[in-house]
Amino acid sequence: MNKLTAEKCREQFEEWASTEFDTRLIKFHDGEYKSQALHRMWLSWQDSCNALQILEQQDYEKSIIAGQLEAVRDSLSLTPQQDAIIRCAIDRLNVLTLMTLELSQSLIKQQDRGEWIAWGGGERPIHEDTTVKVMFSDGGKDGPGPSYLWGWERTGHSQDIIAYRIIPERATNQNGEQ
Repeated sequence: MNKLTAEKCREQFEEWASTEFDTRLIKFHDGEYKSQALHRMWLSWQDSCNALQILEQQDYEKSIIAGQLEAVRDSLSLTPQQDAIIRCAIDRLNVLTLMTLELSQSLIKQQDRGEWIAWGGGERPIHEDTTVKVMFSDGGKDGPGPSYLWGWERTGHSQDIIAYRIIPERATNQNGEQ
């Protein structure tokens, strides 16, 4: 499993930010960036790093389970039908692992391009200060605004979020100018 440390995550962010924006990465003593826009981008970047770590852990756990199923299958005297059932379970775990990886890569690409990302409800998928536009089940749209402004759970209401789009903030200099 390829472990992404907090240090490596920050290093990747700063490398990206320094090439994307004509700005210095000036920080306060506590490590927060002095530029609010840059700080919000960092929070979103951290969320992405955390999501990738969770997906990697899930993929790792699925591969462990698949390996354990294979070991059990190999150690038992199984009928052809039982063997087929276990092989089917292993194949499904492998397919789920690939689907999870493809979905996570697709979501990251959609976020990078600022596209609408389908949302099925649940805990807010991004940092509360991330600026987004949202689309509701009744077809209405709202935003841009910080993601904490909306309820992300599904309630059966016409204002349930069905998609969101991350709005990248333009970096500012030390004087707050864009």
